[in-house]
Amino acid sequence: FDLDLLVREAPAVITPILLVESEGYQITNRASVGPILVGAPLMMVHEVASAEGTTGESADIDAATESRILRIDLPHGIHARPAARIAACARAFGASITIGKDARTASALSPTGLLALGIGHGDTITLAAQGSDGTAALDALVALISGGMDEAPAPAAPPPIAPRNADVPEGALVGVTAAPGLAIGPVRHHRAIDPEVLPMGSGVAQEQAAFTAAHAALAAEMTRQAATAHGPTRAILEAH
Repeated sequence: FDLDLLVREAPAVITPILLVESEGYQITNRASVGPILVGAPLMMVHEVASAEGTTGESADIDAATESRILRIDLPHGIHARPAARIAACARAFGASITIGKDARTASALSPTGLLALGIGHGDTITLAAQGSDGTAALDALVALISGGMDEAPAPAAPPPIAPRNADVPEGALVGVTAAPGLAIGPVRHHRAIDPEVLPMGSGVAQEQAAFTAAHAALAAEMTRQAATAHGPTRAILEAH
């Protein structure tokens, strides 16, 4: 399904899943009724082979699909900025392109879908393309990702923090050393306060109008900031 489309257009993302083609397929490993965690399997849909074997149409589709396996060496994996660049590259081709990790796949055109895969440093992904320019699309994507995508190297891991055995007065805020040296300044205790949210909204039309206005204001502010930003900051704003 198109996660981007659902988030942009649907009044809610509680989404019924309707399987309307039952002949030739079988459902197994159906999840129990109730909430399902992100990434947990919902069900498995298997094609049941007929006595005549697979159809010629299926064979043609399989033959037209090309795939590549790639190890991700990006220091921070595929986060928002690389996902946006991958989608921009994929849009230059007419082929249908997917990127998969483990048992899950997402369209290369969907930055949100790519983020949902949780692709990190050292993970192995499968790029698959179907279409007349599928080979060229895969070549371009592999070159883009393997080229580092201008991502800064990951910072070195900080040394382990030695435990403190000093007596701490009751009510004191115990800190840890982020960098050696002397720091002088006011100390403030940040207390998060949950905003009060009404259990019932003001109606679909009013809530949708409020969301649309907030979305437009945020987009305008990010566009304003991107116009004067440079380097990674600008790239992050443009990706969002």
